[in-house]
Amino acid sequence: MTKIKNILFLLLFISFGFAEINLFRVKNIKLYTENYPWLDELHLQVDGAARKGLNNTLITISIYHETQRVRWYDVLVKNVDGRLVFGGKWGPINNGVEEIQAGVYTVKVEVSLEKQSRKMFQLLTTKLRGQKIKAFEKKFPIGSAARRKREKKQNQQYYLEKIKTIQNIYEEMITNRNSVFRHIIKAKEKKMTIKQWRSWFNNSFNTRLTQLKQSLEKREKQFFSLRYKTTHDNIKLYCKFLKEMTVNYTKSFYEYYRKKSRYRPPYTNRQFTTHLRYIRQLHVESQKDMQIDLESKLGFMPPRTPY
Repeated sequence: MTKIKNILFLLLFISFGFAEINLFRVKNIKLYTENYPWLDELHLQVDGAARKGLNNTLITISIYHETQRVRWYDVLVKNVDGRLVFGGKWGPINNGVEEIQAGVYTVKVEVSLEKQSRKMFQLLTTKLRGQKIKAFEKKFPIGSAARRKREKKQNQQYYLEKIKTIQNIYEEMITNRNSVFRHIIKAKEKKMTIKQWRSWFNNSFNTRLTQLKQSLEKREKQFFSLRYKTTHDNIKLYCKFLKEMTVNYTKSFYEYYRKKSRYRPPYTNRQFTTHLRYIRQLHVESQKDMQIDLESKLGFMPPRTPY
């Protein structure tokens, strides 16, 4: 019996340690679009009340598109006619050129201890006694189900095309690199001279990579928030990494050409394998972000390396 009591006490203690305390109440919350012929405008309205003694507490109101935090506002609890209230109206939240993508948006209202003044931090810490402050969340579907499904497919197709593009540039770089290697060792088969490599690097490579980056930058300006932001950022990282790799090969070829000494590759085999793992990890994250199987969509799991 004593053992059972001890277990019950332990469970009660654990549950208390993880308990959440309500410090505020959201009375009214709306996230909605106002539709115009040229653009949909996104608006937010929040009205809430706080518990006694929480005047000047900082409350954070955040908007999430899917899992991406896209906007946030910090508001103070104020005493209005003897009532402690907080909130506000914001809109249009997007600017005059940003389109609102359909999807599930979430508004989260929370009190973050790290954002409080020293005095309020001490007050809240004493009041909480190890408990967590309960946050408020509400989901708002924007756009019809058909529109959300259509835009989801459009976004996936866009990023699949960009992944194909960067993969093609990567394969061309490796093919040309191998061709220059054959030139350096004076192989008999078809090869690329160092001058031809430099011409390819300055023209075809830089042009295609720049066009890809410009397309991504244009998309950032087009939409208020990006669907598949992780994939978007990973393609940008891949562009940067591929540019660095190609520049380093170009420098190594130039040093060999200038000094006429033994060629020194910029990467060891182990380093190159590490680079491939990094690129592969970017694609693994992207397919998880888009909830698709890249291997089934492309016929292979990038990066595919020609030899």
